[in-house]
Amino acid sequence: MGIITYFAAVLLGWAELPVMPAAEEVRYVTHWVSADGKAAAAPDDPGRVRNYTVAWDVARMQPLWVAYPMHPWYDGDAGRSNSWRPDPAVDREQQPDLRRSYQPVGDHGRYSRGHMLASDSRQRSMAMNRQTFHFTNSAPQTQNAFNAGIWLKLENLEKEWGLRGGAGITDTLWVVTGSTFQSGYRLVTTDDAGNTIPVPTHFYKAMLTTRGKGVGKPVSECSADELRCVVFYLQHLGHPTGARPGPQHMMSVDDLERVTGIDFFPMIAPEAECVESRYDPAEWGMQ
Repeated sequence: MGIITYFAAVLLGWAELPVMPAAEEVRYVTHWVSADGKAAAAPDDPGRVRNYTVAWDVARMQPLWVAYPMHPWYDGDAGRSNSWRPDPAVDREQQPDLRRSYQPVGDHGRYSRGHMLASDSRQRSMAMNRQTFHFTNSAPQTQNAFNAGIWLKLENLEKEWGLRGGAGITDTLWVVTGSTFQSGYRLVTTDDAGNTIPVPTHFYKAMLTTRGKGVGKPVSECSADELRCVVFYLQHLGHPTGARPGPQHMMSVDDLERVTGIDFFPMIAPEAECVESRYDPAEWGMQ
């Protein structure tokens, strides 16, 4: 997906897509599956369904964000392909070599290939799941203290809400998963080819869904009372064993926009944008 196609998708109503200024060092790619979800599809295949969209940061060799819908249609029991491979839609030289994961640097140890869109959130078919193992859906994450810890717990909440109707959700849950690099970040890792890759300081998930009379309506036609959104913003390092996502990790969409400079959920009508300034932990089962 080129920059023109990307903005066209935003205008056509993909509620999960953020808007950013045009940038030469960002590549936008959408991965598709067939109408029944059982096979990969080309962008011009009839009846195709989007799997996810990635904004690929060429300079850092990792995604700025990955955006996708969460809905029961994507659920199933296909299993985990574990078939890590280059993204066929991005130039190979613009991707890291992650066949054996990220490599240790100094005293910082090894980083895992942390999914942005979780493998377990795309289980309708093996073809759908296999697309989550593109290198472009990965960022370096510490394993025990983050990837298999608090991040996994957040992925499980996202799955419970978006695929199985948790937290009272009866419509699509639109999600943007990304990372940030706070001032002063210094940690780096390398790939199998020796490329130096910076390690994010924070990861986030921004979420939007409809409620009440807004269920089933286009986001652009919803009032503020018919929408709810929230952001989970997690520091990458320093989580104790057993840490879980909670209210202390939540913020508003407006807060995340100030941190990143990205316009999230631009399909929200101007008169309803006040919803982006607030969140209620109780609505998401966080007391």
